[in-house]
Amino acid sequence: GSVTARSFAPGPAGARSDRTTVPSPLACTYIMAEGAGQPFTAMDIAAAFLDRYYAVLNGSSSDLFRFYSDDAVFSHGAEGDAVDVVSGIAAVKDKLDSLHYKGCGAQLAMIDANFSFNNAVVIVTVGNFSDASGSETRKFMQTFVLNQAPNEERLFIRNHTFLYLKTVGDVPPVPAAPITSADPSPAVAASPEPAASPEPAAAPAAAPAA
Repeated sequence: GSVTARSFAPGPAGARSDRTTVPSPLACTYIMAEGAGQPFTAMDIAAAFLDRYYAVLNGSSSDLFRFYSDDAVFSHGAEGDAVDVVSGIAAVKDKLDSLHYKGCGAQLAMIDANFSFNNAVVIVTVGNFSDASGSETRKFMQTFVLNQAPNEERLFIRNHTFLYLKTVGDVPPVPAAPITSADPSPAVAASPEPAASPEPAAAPAAAPAA
């Protein structure tokens, strides 16, 4: 599936309750759909969260930090390279601002989500991430861990890892290891032993004279 950016008007700076509208499974057990109560699943929460997250990333990236808890940890890098890790909301905001996400977009090929300890929600995504101009697209994966902050009825990002992935063309081929033999001399088939000549059958004994 894919998540596309939509218009989003964030609340005033510092308004913690406006960071995200994704409800907590503890605060809201049922979602009303066509007049019937339906339990929230981890995938329901992931879909709602990702839709809002990428909308803000695309349209108002300076407000992206509002999705994160005060003690959030954010890791960003590329496969095979050093990964930059920051913690705390101030450092997370500085890191997000330095990435210049405004106008960027994501096409997600895979989304997976599960509940974890204390009803945390673990979300994994894989897809393609495009820059603001749309001229460069790179494969990437992200992992989010959403927790309910104390005295809050909403979920915030506690852990977030973003990694650009190498494609097949980026990875140099590994040469095949030569096949060696314990005995370097070529194997020679043993010559079959000549078959023994059969012994001539004994002549029948002569009949006694009458």
